[in-house]
Amino acid sequence: MNPEQLKSLIDDQISNHNFKYWRPEQISKGRVVPKIISCCDPSNNDEPEDFWLVFVEGDGNGYQVVFDEDWNEFGLATAAKYGGYIFLGIYGTFPETLDAM
Repeated sequence: MNPEQLKSLIDDQISNHNFKYWRPEQISKGRVVPKIISCCDPSNNDEPEDFWLVFVEGDGNGYQVVFDEDWNEFGLATAAKYGGYIFLGIYGTFPETLDAM
């Protein structure tokens, strides 16, 4: 997958979704150009895994929405206290993941 394909996937998923807690301008503000980041995975002995970063909450110290190419689903990560990211889990589609925040 490349950044444009991932952007299109997100656009398709949000086009007909009625978000519970998010307004369109909040979603637009948090979206970032997709890029690969490495996250420690606590469910896998803290082994680093690569994910696509697609959404950043606030100033970057909150939740991050990531995409897992192996699962073809979105999940959450958070900024680690001393740098890097910690993977929190898979939540499904982009809208389902935002609604889980």
